[in-house]
Amino acid sequence: MRLSQVLFVFAASFVFTSDAISVLTQANHVQVTKVSSTGDQRLLRAHRLPSDEEVESDDDSLEERMYGLSAEAERKLIAFANSLGVDLEKAMTNATYMASFQRSKEYGEYLTFLNALKKEARLKKTPRFR
Repeated sequence: MRLSQVLFVFAASFVFTSDAISVLTQANHVQVTKVSSTGDQRLLRAHRLPSDEEVESDDDSLEERMYGLSAEAERKLIAFANSLGVDLEKAMTNATYMASFQRSKEYGEYLTFLNALKKEARLKKTPRFR
């Protein structure tokens, strides 16, 4: 290497290790401005109460989740489950009860009856396209 290159490397390493460069790095820092305080109030999300129309639409969505069955068919299904000795409300809320119900022979009868009700509901609906 030439002497000029060695001196250049030495000078560069000296500049980087000294505090001469710290003035340049301080200029690159972002300064945070202080915003006026909002006081003791916290910004929380507000939850609004549903209107009557929204409550009615929730009932409609519940019907869609019940396999598209009418209220009458739903009552038939609940009555049939009760005749089998099954509490459907408990089955929907208690996973252990539902699992034991699904392993029983009554579950097969329940599914057969449910599928018949679903098929009947499909036949009652008018076709969308002709």
